[in-house]
Amino acid sequence: MTVDGEFIQNMMEKVSKYRDNLSKNEEQVRYYIINPLLRKLNWDPEDPDLVIPENKTSEGYPDYTLVDPSRNNKKIIIIEAKKLYTGLEQHISQLGKYCYNEGTKYGLLTNGTVFVLMKSFEEGVRPSERVIWKLDLESDSLQNATRMLNLLDRNNIGKLEEMVSKINNLDKAWDLLIEDTDALVDAILPKLNESATKESSYNYEESELIPFIKEKLEELIHPDVVYEVESSTSNTNHLQNVSERYSRMYIGNERFDINTANQILINTAEWLIKRGKINEKNIPIPAGPKRYLINRENKNIYGGPLPSGKRLSNGYWIMLHLNKDNCVIQARRLLKKFEFDPTLLRLE
Repeated sequence: MTVDGEFIQNMMEKVSKYRDNLSKNEEQVRYYIINPLLRKLNWDPEDPDLVIPENKTSEGYPDYTLVDPSRNNKKIIIIEAKKLYTGLEQHISQLGKYCYNEGTKYGLLTNGTVFVLMKSFEEGVRPSERVIWKLDLESDSLQNATRMLNLLDRNNIGKLEEMVSKINNLDKAWDLLIEDTDALVDAILPKLNESATKESSYNYEESELIPFIKEKLEELIHPDVVYEVESSTSNTNHLQNVSERYSRMYIGNERFDINTANQILINTAEWLIKRGKINEKNIPIPAGPKRYLINRENKNIYGGPLPSGKRLSNGYWIMLHLNKDNCVIQARRLLKKFEFDPTLLRLE
């Protein structure tokens, strides 16, 4: 068995339906979310040869210890579970201690929707810097979620780091490629011209083809926004945020008048800044596996500028290249990250 999109969708439907219970009770997260996931990944939680629940260690009782019977019952991964929406950053150090003392190579921390995989030890490197990957099922794509979770399959565990490294290398190479728009345009231009003129009487100038290619590339690379092309022959495209027009938003009892989707995200970030939450200790903040949401400077993971970056009041930069739905999702993720109830954010 392997994790697929249908399994993840069913799991997220369960999260949505029983959100209140899961956010109050860690045991329910383990029973209803993590145990079925472990079974799907070939770690049967009812098989003592594979999974030891609450195994006693010198540091306490981690929730799960995964064991490989084919390698003399070697302990492979320790898993710590938390209640739904619990902030995980503060628990990474404890997980690191469990892993180090038990001699496991990896540790996994989860609250049922967010998963953090880390190395147990690396000389001179703090636990928070040993994170291999972080996955958020509520914001990452189904394709990325299935790919990451299946790396934890019992059949893959011996080559986990190699597989993660290969995926990260492909991601990096792809991001570098799509940042060089001019090179992509140059590669596509002759093929598009050949195809467009093959069975027609039309002739196209580069000034017609280049804006069209750029528009289509942006639609492919950033499908959550649309681009409006000028009727002139200028190569400049104008980005337009697609959103319903809200007139106000609330975070708790605090009201903000708004007229664009981006202001939902900006106001949420500024609300957290005023409370001392967005600071040097937790920057950068990812928007997923490939992009930063907030960074110290106007730079993305691989060095390019943040898409539609804007400077916040504390000097950090926020990425605003999002449609209305994703602005709301990322705003609520920010609240959740700093242990505020995401439902504090309301829109009218």
